[in-house]
Amino acid sequence: MVTIKLMCSLKTTILHALENRKLTRLFVAINDTKISSKLLKTIIFHNGNIIGKSLIVPKVPFYQGDYIKSNFPVKKGENYLEKTELKHLITGFTVDTLDAFLFFAEGLAEDISAEVWNIVFSLQTSQGFVLYNSDLSFGQRLYEDFVSIGGIYVITLGVPWHRLFADPKIFLEGYIPAPAWRALLALKNLLMSSSMQEAVQMNWFPAYNELICLDMEFGVPMYKNY
Repeated sequence: MVTIKLMCSLKTTILHALENRKLTRLFVAINDTKISSKLLKTIIFHNGNIIGKSLIVPKVPFYQGDYIKSNFPVKKGENYLEKTELKHLITGFTVDTLDAFLFFAEGLAEDISAEVWNIVFSLQTSQGFVLYNSDLSFGQRLYEDFVSIGGIYVITLGVPWHRLFADPKIFLEGYIPAPAWRALLALKNLLMSSSMQEAVQMNWFPAYNELICLDMEFGVPMYKNY
């Protein structure tokens, strides 16, 4: 089922966000691999045009090495996101659960391109689930730490989502690292959320370090040709 929270017209909201330079957030669960691939490629190409042709999409988790050679020098202590073109990056994460493709994106409204909106809001009810509230805007990013690897952190689980939660041991304290469990729980809550507003109020977004821990515990090198 596709759930979209639109409190006013999308055009009005984007214009308002542009005037205030506020960030918007979008969460999508997609069951169709072709649509998922198209959405991910759209974001990667957008970020690649900003970072430069040296952008390399990591094939394995980024904690195993450096995969991005940015054309924008980063000086320690400076807010490089605000002072360079990197402020136009779309940041967030994607998780291939082998059952569905979970996608979270955040960025300036002007940078969530028409192509992205068209992909998301053209989803059929059998193809995906969308959380978006056009009346919400945000002053800071949740996943600024992923700028160093291109903006979007890609996780491919080695075990299907339904099998993870079918294992009763997963609920035992200490069976998996606490950060990985918190990431799983946050993603599950996002999938069960009725609106983006509820997700924000309940803070159902996994922290960047929790996503890394989830990847270390259950992830495998990305093998699909997105």
